[in-house]
Amino acid sequence: MNPNNPFILFNHIQSAAFELPFAKRDLFGDLSTSELSNYLEILEQIKKIMLDDGKYYWVSSAYPASEISLRSIGGSPTQIYSVKNSSRNHLGEVDRSSVKKFLHPGAIYMHMGLPYHVDRLDLVDNYVELSPDKNSFFYTKPQIDIDAKIIQIDKVNGCENWRLGFGDVKITEHVTGFRKVTWETMIELGREELDLEPDVLETRGGWMQFTERLIDQMNDNNLWSLSAIDYGRDWKSIRKKVILRDSYTCQLCAVRKDSGALHVHHKTPVRQFPSPKEAHSPENLITLCQNCHRIAERNLHIGGTLSGLGFSLLNIAPLFVKCDQSDIGITSDMKIETSINLPGLIFYDQFPGGLGLSEIIYNSMPEILSAILDQINSCPCSDGCPSCVGPGGENGFGAKKGVKKLLENVLNENCG
Repeated sequence: MNPNNPFILFNHIQSAAFELPFAKRDLFGDLSTSELSNYLEILEQIKKIMLDDGKYYWVSSAYPASEISLRSIGGSPTQIYSVKNSSRNHLGEVDRSSVKKFLHPGAIYMHMGLPYHVDRLDLVDNYVELSPDKNSFFYTKPQIDIDAKIIQIDKVNGCENWRLGFGDVKITEHVTGFRKVTWETMIELGREELDLEPDVLETRGGWMQFTERLIDQMNDNNLWSLSAIDYGRDWKSIRKKVILRDSYTCQLCAVRKDSGALHVHHKTPVRQFPSPKEAHSPENLITLCQNCHRIAERNLHIGGTLSGLGFSLLNIAPLFVKCDQSDIGITSDMKIETSINLPGLIFYDQFPGGLGLSEIIYNSMPEILSAILDQINSCPCSDGCPSCVGPGGENGFGAKKGVKKLLENVLNENCG
């Protein structure tokens, strides 16, 4: 843990001031005198301490240690209540960063091995109301849109095929809906949308980018072949309607062509929907020329490979960091914006200001990637499962071959 995280440090300095006055030239941890003065001046401004005869004395009536949560550093935790027959029972609490993902309205929340249905989420008064749902035969998975931005670059190193960086990142996380999935068969029953405000997290994180040279090598090896998909008997008529709607024009490069030279592309892969009918909704279809369709499919394959690598990294990295999976966030992006915009992964601490977890990943990345490759090679599945790169078909195809080749190219490169 990084004790200089400003959120943790601010609380620790308050507790220290309560126990013993700070003199003007005192030190605290590895802070310099000037750095400590900045914190003390803030506490003086909010009337928690008072400067008298060269010393800062605690003057607030509050007991600062009682205000420190052992579960969260990002504000007050959300309280969880079970409501049954007008009776309200306190079950526990959850940190603010997790509440929208796992305790949104309509979610199935597991507590002590029992399922509860989330009836109410109050983000103003910070509580959630649940009701027992013993007959629930499905669980819920949140649909989350993550936008990651690099705010400051502290250090970078790299080779011909990949680059690694570390610094300050800003994560905007938006829970847009959730999926209902049966426990026994893993069949998706449906999706529901949510109207929740996005959360913004400023923290420490690292990023791993892959160069066009490496992507071209992957493409040349034909690792991203797709099995044929049955689009259904109505696909021909649906295709014609979409091309007509788009005026026989590619929606990316604006070139006009005859119907036979145009393709209709699914923005979200067909395999991510319960049925082809839902995948064929007009808003999910777009008219593309052959060249733009090839680029779109290539990006889909790259995105699936990055997603598989991210899945593996989230499983393996905590073994090196000695932390829980939920302490680390990982997202993939087709264009990570640094001095060179390239596809890759961003990994970050799931705590405001950072705790030093992602820096351990940054420093241990070659060893972590080597462990991921060993796991993939020892896994008996054909092309993806929860034990290696995630379930096959999650992104329209399995990612095992692509992730394996990507790691081999990265680890075999001599960076000098």
